[in-house]
Amino acid sequence: MASILGSWFGVGDDVESDSESGGSGAGSESDGATTPRARRDAEEAEQRALLPPATTLHSYEDVRRAVNGNRSEEDYPSGLTNGGNTCFAAAALQCLRRATPLTAWFDDVDTFHDAKRCAETRRFCVVCEYARHLERARESRDAHSIGRLTKDISKVAKQFRRGRQEDSHEFITALLDAMHVMFLKDLGGEKKFDLRTQETTVIYHVFGGYTLGTVKCLECGYVSKSFQSTLDIPLEVTGKITSIEEALRENFCSEELLQGSNKYKCSKCKALVRAKKGTKIHVSPNILTIPLKRYSTGRFSKITKYVTYPATFSLVEFMSDDAPYEESAPEYELFGVLVHQDFYASAHAGHYVAYVKLRDDSWVLCNDNRISPSSEKEAMKQKAYILFYERSRARGAPPIRPPGYLEELKLARDAERGAPATRQDDELAAREQMLDQSTSSTAERLVSKLDSMTLSESAQGAVSSPRATLTPSASIRRVVRPDVPTSGQPTYIMETVRTEKGRELRVSVTLPGCVTAREFEVELTTRTKSSPSCLVIKAPTLYTDPLEISLPDNVDDPTKSSFIKNSSKLNVRFPIHEGN
Repeated sequence: MASILGSWFGVGDDVESDSESGGSGAGSESDGATTPRARRDAEEAEQRALLPPATTLHSYEDVRRAVNGNRSEEDYPSGLTNGGNTCFAAAALQCLRRATPLTAWFDDVDTFHDAKRCAETRRFCVVCEYARHLERARESRDAHSIGRLTKDISKVAKQFRRGRQEDSHEFITALLDAMHVMFLKDLGGEKKFDLRTQETTVIYHVFGGYTLGTVKCLECGYVSKSFQSTLDIPLEVTGKITSIEEALRENFCSEELLQGSNKYKCSKCKALVRAKKGTKIHVSPNILTIPLKRYSTGRFSKITKYVTYPATFSLVEFMSDDAPYEESAPEYELFGVLVHQDFYASAHAGHYVAYVKLRDDSWVLCNDNRISPSSEKEAMKQKAYILFYERSRARGAPPIRPPGYLEELKLARDAERGAPATRQDDELAAREQMLDQSTSSTAERLVSKLDSMTLSESAQGAVSSPRATLTPSASIRRVVRPDVPTSGQPTYIMETVRTEKGRELRVSVTLPGCVTAREFEVELTTRTKSSPSCLVIKAPTLYTDPLEISLPDNVDDPTKSSFIKNSSKLNVRFPIHEGN
């Protein structure tokens, strides 16, 4: 059975083939249907890690190629005539057109969407209308009408009214969401797929990302996790914030202390405790959209101060330690600056324009039907409302959820919390006992429940005191990431602790230079009465060689161990025989 966590965090050809095989096909209802039980299992699974999709609704490889490649055709924009307070849409559409992965994908939209059926019914279709808009922009340099995207704007979102000045950010959000819903309808409807699988349309491949919210109990150390999908990253610019970097640090580098009347109810301690609450970016988008929250309470006035923003920057500082499928550093380059030119700091009056960077690195100012040359210097000194950045290299592909993923994570969660054995645990133990009677292979007998923990034969005998050496591992495909140092002396601590269930041997391992514990492997060797055995706790993606530690003879069955991964430290607990 393939490693479950490895399928989630792994990189390389295996992950790409999974995404490619997903194509535009839909998953079965048993795999991704939103039944109450499926939703409950998904919520429980996401207490440990972001749930992989059951399938990929749109091929991610099309988006990856568009991000990593440079389209050679001319992309000079054409003007968009103002049909009456439509500048908010014109500025937004000019920036969206420059979002290369989405525009490139729409070149073959007929492969995924039945435009002929929409034409026959003559009903408004947001996908068809956006495709027509891109076609008109590609065929002519002359200014043209936006079309039904503004004439029938209430069909994009019910809150919009034709002829009324709307908000560019709200228009972008509504437009992308409407296209996402239409793509799901083409594939059988939203109810056919669970939420994580729904978020594998081209809209989420291009603009989608995830944030990770954590609450850490300061009494027992238990960390509660919550994952939230997003199509943009809005930033507060109130107070003393003067730059985008400061706003990002305020959102993703600071922690809130929950104490006093605001204490946290820890699910492990079963009590109100002091805790730390924080948020990180967990999955970085291919197109990063940053709206600045310039509206004051009630949106009657606007924050008009200048906030600096970089032409290029990296999200590394703001990413979670266990961010999945980041094949390269999330580095971005600015390509769009949408500006609201207000009158006397009014939030309800003004004009929208956009500064857009073309693929030849020149800049233009898009002001309704007028397109005029500009410069990066001019674009960088605006009081920006929305910023658009593109990744220099595409992130990794979303992996496919392996069979039995939710069940395996549930077992691992129960083992970590020290929950009593369930009927499923008993059945698994019985199967392992039968396997042990039919073979003498320790590796086959001691199969990890999470499958990220595996066993292999070891010729080394156990010693009475622990020792540590660095040894190569030929059984694991190694991936080298240049920005992670692999040098540094590993350290570990072994101590015996008395618990309610008896005594435990606790092993704490730290490897300098690791961003997260999944970047190294720990090999724990012990000798049983029958044969020597070696318990290898594998990290899904290895950047360094494994650390080998020999355990005392009185360590109990290694399969009864539990482990916790946190930051660059790996904590492993083993029950030990009483009286030794």
